Amino acid sequence: LGCVAPALFPAALAAAGPRVGAYAAAGLAYVAMHAVVMVLAARGIVVLDPGLLGVLVALTLVFAAAENFWRADGNGRAKLAGAFGAVHGAALGMALARAMPADERAAALPGYVVGVSAAQIGLFVVTFLLVLPFCTEGRSTPRRVVSGVLVAMGLIDVVFPG
Repeated sequence: LGCVAPALFPAALAAAGPRVGAYAAAGLAYVAMHAVVMVLAARGIVVLDPGLLGVLVALTLVFAAAENFWRADGNGRAKLAGAFGAVHGAALGMALARAMPADERAAALPGYVVGVSAAQIGLFVVTFLLVLPFCTEGRSTPRRVVSGVLVAMGLIDVVFPG
């Protein structure tokens, strides 16, 4: 699955239920922390083992989706989403640092951050609209199915990284 876990992360948050405010707060926390840590990692200030980071990214999906089994709603998930956004940002920033020479990276980084952040906000909106019909209040079975599929996909990524 590789880079699929970050793309599926908004679905794990949306599967918690139809709390638009809670989902928006979690999405904004995720995007903000992702952007900050991505810049720090791209500049070489945050450096982690890429193998460990790949496992951590997959585990963020597993945890966020599994949490839907014991949480009744998405309230209070902004801190968790922010922390997980930092993990995902570190992974993307370090990949950018490996892929581009420092001088080119410095010039491209502002546009890259704006573009990635805009794409993530769009992904959060689209994901919420797609997942919401299946995860409304009183419909715990679809919510559990969506969450279970996401847990399984994250675990596959842990066991078979990259």
